[in-house]
Amino acid sequence: MPLSKLISRVELAEQLGISESGELRGRLLDPGWPAHIRIGQRVFYREAVVEQWLQDREARTTSPGFDSAGTAVPHQQLDLAVPSDGPTTDGGAL
Repeated sequence: MPLSKLISRVELAEQLGISESGELRGRLLDPGWPAHIRIGQRVFYREAVVEQWLQDREARTTSPGFDSAGTAVPHQQLDLAVPSDGPTTDGGAL
C-alpha cells in the first residue's frame, strides 16, 4: 500500500468531534471502525482509509421519493395515501 498521510488518534477524534475516549472505544469495540496503525505506543490512521470509512457511512435519505438506497423512485410508484381511520385525537394535525 502506498504511503499516505497519517493522522493521530487525537487528530481523528478532533475531526470527528468526539472525545479521545470515544476514539478508544470505537477502536477497541467497534468492528466497523477504520483500521489503525500502531507505531510504538502511538496510534495512527491513514487519512484515505478514514475518508473511505466516512463515505461508506454517509446517510442516505428514506424520504418519500427515495428508496432505502437513496435512489429516486418515480412519483407514480409512491404510496402517499393518508389512512382514513377517522378523526385524530390532536384535531387532525399530521
